Amino acid sequence: MFMNLGTYNVRTLNSETALSFLFDELHNIKIDIVTVCETRRRKDMSVKWNGGWEVTLGAAKNGVGGVGFIVLPTVTSRIISMEIVSHRLAILKLRIGKSSAMKVVAVYAPTSAASDDEIEEFYEELHRHLRQKSTYTVVLGDFNAKLGSGYSEDTFIGKFGYGARNERGQRLADFAECTKLYVVNTFFQKRPGRRWTWRAPNDRTRNEIDFVLCDKKRIVKDVSVIAESKVCVHSDHRLIRAKIVVDLREESRRLARASQRRKPQQFSEALFTQAVEHVRWSMYVEDIDGAYDSILEKLQKCRSLATVKREGQCRKRLTEATLQMLSERRKLANAGNTGLEYKILCKELRRWMADDYENFRKERLQKAAEDRASLKKA
Repeated sequence: MFMNLGTYNVRTLNSETALSFLFDELHNIKIDIVTVCETRRRKDMSVKWNGGWEVTLGAAKNGVGGVGFIVLPTVTSRIISMEIVSHRLAILKLRIGKSSAMKVVAVYAPTSAASDDEIEEFYEELHRHLRQKSTYTVVLGDFNAKLGSGYSEDTFIGKFGYGARNERGQRLADFAECTKLYVVNTFFQKRPGRRWTWRAPNDRTRNEIDFVLCDKKRIVKDVSVIAESKVCVHSDHRLIRAKIVVDLREESRRLARASQRRKPQQFSEALFTQAVEHVRWSMYVEDIDGAYDSILEKLQKCRSLATVKREGQCRKRLTEATLQMLSERRKLANAGNTGLEYKILCKELRRWMADDYENFRKERLQKAAEDRASLKKA
């Protein structure tokens, strides 16, 4: 199965004229699905366009954001569902083969002017929706982050990035490591003129801030930036296209082998103690050998109950207490309660987040020192 996935920050897509113009431009390239961001629409939209195109676009929030999908007729039969989660996140599920599915996630991250708590809320929301697993997961969009080339300790970022990494880029790198998503743009060598995805109004500053992330790097055969001579809707971004190739027969064999592998496990002392306390340890002195075998069998059963699947470890910048405070603030905002209580909570939250960030930075520096990695890169 072959498919071209694209992502494009269109800057605005709030009229039928703008949509028609974009469709005309997309006819110039080979593309099957485009995730769009910054639609800046007032209302959500879901229509079947002329020619059989499936269009689902989300509304902006206070004039900011808006994400969605444009699916060409070539793949509309594969659609399982399309959902607009928020003005920064949308999810498309596709049927791939008989028993496999692909989750395509459209994102628009807060800009560099946004506060740290806005950034954390974005990544927390994205992470929450990625926990529901799919055979394949692809995340595309404008992350408003500069990754640059991968560092020696980076597994999920390649060596072909553009420019230097900034703080937002490090946040994206941490997220990629945590979720085990490869930033596949960075694994394909291109000349500098074919790497940048955004340019400043003065045309002097150019950065790569739009990315494609995928949990299975092997299915992505190329990621390229489409020239403005082919697709241009007067945006300051350029469209990115990822070529996806899924060998259904080979993937079926891979998935079968993966399901047979023994899952990583760990021993829980707490569960073992709990299991031991619930076992009847009565012994019959007359039959020492039988009593020994019985005790051994019960201990083995307790050990089995206390052996659980090992969960992936993820370095968190924020403590659970701070995350809980973020959740409380979100509830107040959603309820329209932005009075004194909300303001006090925001002030306290900023202080807690500053402490968490500083502690996280110290831990990272300490780890870099222990691993003899570059302190500058850390």
